[in-house]
Amino acid sequence: MKKILFICSAILLNLHAFSQSNAGFYGGLNYSNVTMESPSISSESRTGFQLGAYVRSGNILYGQFGLEYVTTQSYFSINDSNDIYNADEVRWHMLNFPIYAGLNLIPVADRLINVRVYAGPDVSLILNVPVNDLSFAPEDFAKVRIDGTVGAGFDLLLFSLDAGYNFGLSNVFSDNYNGKAHYAFVNLGLKF
Repeated sequence: MKKILFICSAILLNLHAFSQSNAGFYGGLNYSNVTMESPSISSESRTGFQLGAYVRSGNILYGQFGLEYVTTQSYFSINDSNDIYNADEVRWHMLNFPIYAGLNLIPVADRLINVRVYAGPDVSLILNVPVNDLSFAPEDFAKVRIDGTVGAGFDLLLFSLDAGYNFGLSNVFSDNYNGKAHYAFVNLGLKF
């Protein structure tokens, strides 16, 4: 995990050195849930976190590419065919690749203060699902998902504050159930 973050950071720093774009690092919390379409399973929201890096390029309109390590979790309750109740917290460790298009609302003062809005796809790769009482394993979930994200950000000098919503477009599960993950997030970051 540390090696992946180090390699991605080195790549992003080199991209920044040879372009007119800016880059940054961020971390924050997310509040996630899975909307279930099966009556035998339900889900409750839980808090997770994300750490990421990005490269952003453009003036009024901009593009942003990033890499995030994200942990989301939900509390699942299942009634099986024998009417046996089982519940536990299920956590996903993912590598996300957000690809955003955005609009700088105050581009004249970009290096001092800025307000941004953005949207775009977020491709997720599930790395791991830790052991849980429901016996969910990584193979029970879709290995790759594509979701959508909308958000807004505020930049002040070197600091950034972002808030947004990631909404599920793909089924979280690979087979037995049908559900879409979604989460709200807040990030604090440094840009350079």
